[in-house]
Amino acid sequence: MKLRPWQLKWLLNGFPPFLINRIRVVSIGHDFMTATVKIRHSLLNRNFQGSVFGGSLFSAGDPVLALMYWQAIRHRNRHVRVWLKEASIRYRVPARSDCTIHYCLTETDLENAFAGLDRDGRYDVWHESRMVLEDGVIAAVMKTRIHIQLESHDQKSA
Repeated sequence: MKLRPWQLKWLLNGFPPFLINRIRVVSIGHDFMTATVKIRHSLLNRNFQGSVFGGSLFSAGDPVLALMYWQAIRHRNRHVRVWLKEASIRYRVPARSDCTIHYCLTETDLENAFAGLDRDGRYDVWHESRMVLEDGVIAAVMKTRIHIQLESHDQKSA
């Protein structure tokens, strides 16, 4: 299914884990190559130490890149399944203010994905995302492994 950027933004902003954790998609680029996500520091996602729960930060980093790949590739008329295959997060400082994540895909990222899909019917790629506090300090760094697979590719080979 092809979505428009505003549709994906609307769906994510209504996604219960995002609502509960005070995560908001601020923008998605017209070509799905960029996105900005904000995690609001609030009573709903604050731990006993007064900082944003680590799980809230992790939730913000979970689906966005996979969905960006899915739609960027889909809008180039390729039918793929995309999901987060693996992730890790390293917390650097407590998030005691709102936190922003800027996501960016490049044409090289898509070219590499298409090459892997053409060669093997699937492609895995690692990305690193920085969760930045209002004062510019990096609160956490999340590494995600995105798995992209042709819809017609045998599921057993993943």
